[in-house]
Amino acid sequence: MAYGCTKCGACCTEINLKNYNTDYWGITINDDGNCTNLTPEKTCGIYEDRPLICRIEELYDRREEVRESDPGLYTFLSNFKSKEEYIKHEEKSCNYMIDYLGLDKKYKIIEQVRFL
Repeated sequence: MAYGCTKCGACCTEINLKNYNTDYWGITINDDGNCTNLTPEKTCGIYEDRPLICRIEELYDRREEVRESDPGLYTFLSNFKSKEEYIKHEEKSCNYMIDYLGLDKKYKIIEQVRFL
């Protein structure tokens, strides 16, 4: 299962960034609370070189690497039984942030409904 990022920029805002040790991850914040790498078009200006914390799927796969440096994040990631469960959680969190920030609903990650 792949994370369905819609590139809305919500994760680069203060509501999300306040949960992380931005100094450790090398993320700098503007006066408005947004990541300095968030472009006016709400895309990442350093996408190919973004820190591990910004790489949803890779972060889960490499969670052992943050055990010592960010124990809280390691514990959070380790609470999920599978990568699929983690991704579903992140997608729901993303949708919540989109609603909270009043962003266009077109950015919401839509879960597919399966009919039996």
